[in-house]
Parts: sequence; structure tokens; C-alpha cells
Amino acid sequence: MIEQAFKGRRNYRIWSLALLVVAAGGVYASALQSADGFVHTGMGNNAIWGLYHAQLPFLASIAAASLAILVPGTLQKHSFLASLAPLAAFLGATASAMSLLFIAADLGIQRRILTLLLNPSPGAPASWQVPLLLLFLALTLTVGWAQVGAMRKGVKPPVWIRSAVMVAIPAGIALPVISAFTLAVVPGSELWTSALLAPRLMARGLRREQALCC
Repeated sequence: MIEQAFKGRRNYRIWSLALLVVAAGGVYASALQSADGFVHTGMGNNAIWGLYHAQLPFLASIAAASLAILVPGTLQKHSFLASLAPLAAFLGATASAMSLLFIAADLGIQRRILTLLLNPSPGAPASWQVPLLLLFLALTLTVGWAQVGAMRKGVKPPVWIRSAVMVAIPAGIALPVISAFTLAVVPGSELWTSALLAPRLMARGLRREQALCC
């Protein structure tokens, strides 16, 4: 599967190289920020909170919406969604990883994310988001990799995949709910404090999931 990423036409290779250059610049800026905080990147409160409150709920809803294809494609036999289940799993893993990166960017020094795990605060939404995102990332990445391996060998996926997906269901549903709580604590945003915010995040994630996979 990975070797397919290095195959393509000239335009594809140029585009991939450009993305790698941009990613390298981001890694360099992240390394500077990890050493001394926001003094290098110059991000103020508006940029920090904007990245955190705008991008994280969006990506968390995408991660949760991947269950709409992953669950029926994995738990139901002879489902037409079975062939799309690995794609949904990797999409959920990618969205979870990007959400964790935005949390790390919000903290300034990335190693502070360990503080949320070692010293959790029940009143802080990030203390719930980080463990759930890590769990969802590990589950979807493992499930997707096992499904791709089974498809390449022409055999049935391992039985334990069903158990992993069952564990991923409550974790995925909790992601947009906690993201809604995160937006609800922002003052001056009456629309974000709506009780319908969590299902709206899930519904928008499902629409984007259908557009990407179908």
C-alpha cells in the first residue's frame, strides 16, 4: 500500500514534493516552538484559539463520521461497504492525528501534551480529548492496516477486528460531543452554546464522509 504513494505521473510527483517542502517547514517551525514556545512562531491568542476551536471540532467530526462506513463495512457480513472500510479507517486515523497536532499547537510546547495525560483535569475538555483521540487513532489505524493486509492476502480479516471496532464506536461518538463542550465554553458565541451543536458536528462530518468515500 505504501509503495503506491511513490507511483504516479510527473504532476503528481511535483505536487507531492511541494507538499513535503511545506511539511518540512512546518516541522522546523514546530521544533522551534517546542524549544521556546510561541516566541518563534509569533502566534497570538487569536491564532492559537482559532486553530484550536475551529479546526479540532471539524477534524474530530470527520474522525467520528468514519464510523458510518467502518461499522457496517466491518460488522455486517457481505456489506457493499466492506471494500470502503479500510479507507474509512485510515481517514479516521488521519483526522485523529491532525486533531492531536492542533492541540499540540495550542499548547505551544508540544511536550506539554503529556501533562494532559499525567495530570488530567476533569473540567478541561482537552483532558478528555487527548486520551480519546489517541485511543481512536490506535484503533482505526490498527483496524485499517489489518483489513488491507487481509485484502492483499485474499483472506478474511482477523476476528479481533470486530472487537476493536466495537470499542471505537463509543470513543468516536464522544469526540464531537466533547468538541461541542469545547466550543460551548467560549464566551460571546451564543450559537456555539446550542444543545444541538454535537449532533450538528456529527451530521456535517457524515456529509463530508459521504463526499470523500462515495
